[in-house]
Amino acid sequence: MIRETWCTCEEEVLRLAGYQTYFLNRLKRRGGGVLQLVSEEIACSIVADFSVVTQDVEVLTLAYKNHLFVNIYRPPDEKIDKFIDFLEQIPSHVSSENLDVIIGGDFNINLLKNTAQTRAFELCLKLFCCENLIKKPTRISGDSESLLDLFVANNPTKCAKSGTINTDLSDHLPIYMFYKHSVKHVLYTRPP
Repeated sequence: MIRETWCTCEEEVLRLAGYQTYFLNRLKRRGGGVLQLVSEEIACSIVADFSVVTQDVEVLTLAYKNHLFVNIYRPPDEKIDKFIDFLEQIPSHVSSENLDVIIGGDFNINLLKNTAQTRAFELCLKLFCCENLIKKPTRISGDSESLLDLFVANNPTKCAKSGTINTDLSDHLPIYMFYKHSVKHVLYTRPP
């Protein structure tokens, strides 16, 4: 999951051999953009109802079997109430389908501060029975630390490991999550 791709047309979008590229770009504003790379061996599909680019949020949602993978970018200066309204639509879809949901994103809500924005967001996660898996700051400057980039899951016991990667690729530290997913192995034997 990649956020803030800053792509303005399809030709600029990252493509890697062996991966399908799914993306949404802003059309009339600078910045933003969300992208997911998925192995060509995995047959997933875009969930149109939960894949949008608006002034308040950019979301790309993919479905694979009983999983939803949601990539979110919330611009820092946009209203949180519209963002929360969008997030609150997901639980009804998830509960009716009994899906595991993994949401990764740059939420631009600092979970290290106790603000009205933070409380509203955390209440939304609680109502959704979700847990944030990233606990350390993801944006560190000379005099401040912020936790803005998150992986959120409604089944956190399936998360084997998560955290941040200490690198200076951008002003945000990359985040990662390893998800336990059982693969059904079938043993074939030859008759004697």
